[in-house]
Amino acid sequence: MPAFIVSHTGINQAMVGDAPPFAALARELREFIAERIIVGHNIGFDIAFLNAEMRRLGQPPFVNPRLDTLAMAVRLVNSLGKRNLSSVAMELGLPVGIRHRAEADARLARQVFCRLLPLARERGVYTRAALLELGRPLGAEYWSRRKKPGSRFDPQAWQWPADPLVQVSAVEPRGDWLTQVPERAGVYVMRDEHGNALYVGKAGNLRRRVANYFSRDEGVLRGLVGLCETTVRVELHVVGSELAAGLLELELIARLQPGYNTQRTASAPRHYIRLHQPKRGLPLLKPANEPGDAGFGHYANRSEVDDTLRLLRAIFPTLAPKASGVTPEEYQTQLGEALAYLRGDDEPALARLRTRLYAASAARDHQAESEARQLIAELLRRREREAYPAAQVSEAIIVLPAADDEAREVFIVRNAALRWHGPLPTTSVEDVLAARLAELWMVAGTPPSPSPEMGEGGSLQPTQLSLLGDAPKRKPARDEVSSLVIRWLYAHPTHPAVLPMPAEREATQDALRHAARMIRGEGTLLHQQDRFHHPQR
Repeated sequence: MPAFIVSHTGINQAMVGDAPPFAALARELREFIAERIIVGHNIGFDIAFLNAEMRRLGQPPFVNPRLDTLAMAVRLVNSLGKRNLSSVAMELGLPVGIRHRAEADARLARQVFCRLLPLARERGVYTRAALLELGRPLGAEYWSRRKKPGSRFDPQAWQWPADPLVQVSAVEPRGDWLTQVPERAGVYVMRDEHGNALYVGKAGNLRRRVANYFSRDEGVLRGLVGLCETTVRVELHVVGSELAAGLLELELIARLQPGYNTQRTASAPRHYIRLHQPKRGLPLLKPANEPGDAGFGHYANRSEVDDTLRLLRAIFPTLAPKASGVTPEEYQTQLGEALAYLRGDDEPALARLRTRLYAASAARDHQAESEARQLIAELLRRREREAYPAAQVSEAIIVLPAADDEAREVFIVRNAALRWHGPLPTTSVEDVLAARLAELWMVAGTPPSPSPEMGEGGSLQPTQLSLLGDAPKRKPARDEVSSLVIRWLYAHPTHPAVLPMPAEREATQDALRHAARMIRGEGTLLHQQDRFHHPQR
């Protein structure tokens, strides 16, 4: 043990005499790290030692993405003096105990990392790609400046990286400004003269949607009185797909809490169908704005409620408000079948219509036969539009275009919840992408655990929509995010970007390879064609 190390760390030969050699632990260490992000303070120093030992054993070096808390601190903390782990921890208000011990140093580095995350939020870092760039180890320019007297690294001069998932720009609504708005999917943020967010919305075509506001389209501006008059800047977040736009809209509304969105959400009517039990008479199916204990929905608008009730009354005539000559028994039977339809089981309704069709055909009642055929066709159209196998909803990989053409935006859905969302490069070889997807698929199957430092969202888990937020007042709830993705899956049952994942292990490996080919552009991928909308049910 070198004398300098003994004096610097207090670790002597006797303390490590019984420790196993590195060769005995190399395989276990490799399996533990796998392809995960490595976080540490001046992490390049430690990785260099690890890779030197790996080379001695004739094994490949660690090339994992890494986050350096030293680099993060230099770029985020202007008052930073000394840059060692203890000094950074004390600058951030953390207690420092025993040092130069593996576990204690690792725990302290983790606490430093978690304390730096809110500072990163203030600088607008809220994606994995931007976080990795923020934590990129400092280069030779920084170290050479430190050696010069009076020289200081300027963290404000550091430029934030381009995000492969989102391309951000801003325009002022004057002149021919609309020509600067791209005709791509994305999210727009309208801001006032003080920079405050007024309204956040998503669009499949940003130019068309934003133009509607400033052309005074009454349908668009309903409930948004004064919005255009107070907007002095429109911030544009271009993404690769409308699903990504929907998720980013959730994130930005939660982070910015724009006033017009809050008012509109609070006052927006919701549409349901309720089973109403009057004081006298038989129960009735009626429109409602609240679900109650016997409600179904919610529906996108009142017309969908009316269309559904009209269909049910055509299939079950006894449910019509002015039906006459109906026995209570027959009424309860038809009401039960109608409730089954509202719960998602349309087989009793189809069986009733087929019986009606056969009876009309036998009686040569062509009008009744035609009406029955039309109702059957309508039910089947609704089934095709709304029905989606549960296995495909609960276990799937979605590969969509990203804002950057050299990346794909990947969504991993497990147990009917969004478990991972991020970019993967189109330039990687198929084997590397398949291995990365396999790891993400495995990790995404593990339920997330809360972290005291990060709150309910957990630490850097793949379950988060975005890894960081811009000083968020709240985060989108996990079920809110997952619900949006599941609704998108229901609305796009045959979308070529959706890859349902099989349960069998061998078939899963084949599916992951197919997903890798989709990312590389060798499989099915529909660019800019995934029109986002709410399903009817």
